[in-house]
Amino acid sequence: MLSLEAGSVVGGKYRLERPLAGGAMGFLWVARHLQLDVEVALKFMMPQHADSPVARARFEREAKASAQLRTPHVVHVYDYGLEGDTPYLAMELLEGEDLAAYLVRRGRLAPAETLGIIVQVCKALRRAHEVGLIHRDLKPANIFLARQGDEVVKILDFGVAKATGTGLA
Repeated sequence: MLSLEAGSVVGGKYRLERPLAGGAMGFLWVARHLQLDVEVALKFMMPQHADSPVARARFEREAKASAQLRTPHVVHVYDYGLEGDTPYLAMELLEGEDLAAYLVRRGRLAPAETLGIIVQVCKALRRAHEVGLIHRDLKPANIFLARQGDEVVKILDFGVAKATGTGLA
């Protein structure tokens, strides 16, 4: 059973700093890469799913797909590994909020703002489709409005993505 707390070292290279978020399949921590001294987001699979070959394959597929999609509009994954029997992935730490939270906070968006978001989502999907990957779970909670100087829209969670037989397949 995975036991995580602030200060724990994961994979021999990431020191956990603080919990960030949790979901149905996994939970996120802010961690610091020990050698590079940079913050990353570490996503861990929920322990109750770690024994499932289907869930593990989905988690690994998310890591591989996100790492191979070279576009600023998909969250970058840097590393994949196991801590004990629990899979984890290291990815860029994003500042901002997902589109679902943004819509709750802001309400209806102006057409120009909506178009700006949609154009960036389409760029990410175009790249995914070029390499033969279909996201299959595109929703506001999986669209992140990242503050990186300018706002950059990033697609998250390629866990249920499907390879079409080209590119990544």
